[in-house]
This record gives sequence, structure tokens and C-alpha cells, in this order.
Amino acid sequence: MEDENVEDFYEFRLFNEPPLNPSTAGNAQGPPRRIGIRSPSPDPGGPGFLIPRRSDTFYFASCGNAEKTEQFRRVAVSGEEILRARGDRWRGCELPWRVMTIKLAQQIKPEKSILYTDGDAGKRTRIGKKRRIALRKKIAMAEAKAVAAQMNQTEKETMEREKRTRRNREKKVKRKIKDKAKKASDS
Repeated sequence: MEDENVEDFYEFRLFNEPPLNPSTAGNAQGPPRRIGIRSPSPDPGGPGFLIPRRSDTFYFASCGNAEKTEQFRRVAVSGEEILRARGDRWRGCELPWRVMTIKLAQQIKPEKSILYTDGDAGKRTRIGKKRRIALRKKIAMAEAKAVAAQMNQTEKETMEREKRTRRNREKKVKRKIKDKAKKASDS
């Protein structure tokens, strides 16, 4: 018992009480304070269920009563029934405005990187610096071509629109002149 007490107590100068007389505050701090440290006792219940006080009947059903056994059989779903029901239609899920489809991250394949190639045995290796620079230039040129093509397309559309409006104005002016000439000839 004495050996246990010696092992459980440690001396800490950090927790010393300040000296009562401030004039003797130099090195005379008194003996260090002894602090007892003990680890928590192990759980008597041991590993397993969260509430070890419950009896096994709470978790497991006994098959002693034939009526109870039959009731469990009626309520339980067997694996064969699950496999049979796998092909059945789910009427509630046939209404598309009520169904929300969630795509799993596993189904979506990640986009392949152009900086890596699949090497031996599925190991990805990084391509060389010259090839990376060439790929960047190629991608930049393709993007520039796409932007230029889009600009040309929008430019063509605006030119066609201007041409149509110009023609419509000319037709309108000609119609007005024609109407004026007709009114002048009628009067």
C-alpha cells in the first residue's frame, strides 16, 4: 500500500503556495506540493452493447413459444423475397415530378488529365515538359480558334441584321415616295 502511494503521487513545484513573508521570497519556497495522479478504473461492463445492464432477451428473441415464432415469420422478410421484389415496379417512383435522381460520385468518371498518361500496370506518369508546353499551345490555339469563330458568327449575324434593316428602310422610303407620287397625281 505504501509503494502504491509513492508511485501515485508526484512532486510539482508549479503548484507551490507563495511564501507568507515577502522578504524571504528568494529561494525559500518551501517543499514542493505532492499531487496524486491515477488513471480511471476499467469499465466493469466490458466491451459490447451500449447498455450492458439489459438482459439478452432485449436483443434476442427466444423461439420457445410457437405463436411468437409464427408471428416473427409473418413479419420477417427473407432474402428470397427481397430478390423477387427487385424486379417489381415502384409505382410511387413512376411520377417524375416527385422523384429526385441523385448521381453518386462513384458513377461520375473524373475527367482525364492531359498532363498525365497511363503507364505500365495502371501507374500514372507525368508527361515531359516539352510535350506539356506543346499541349498548352495546342489548347490555347484551339480556344483562340473557337473564340474567333464565335466572333465571326456574331459579326456575320450583326451584318445580316444591319443589311436587313437597311433594305427595309430603303423599301419604306421607296414606298413613301410612291405614295406621295400617287397622291400628287390624284390631286
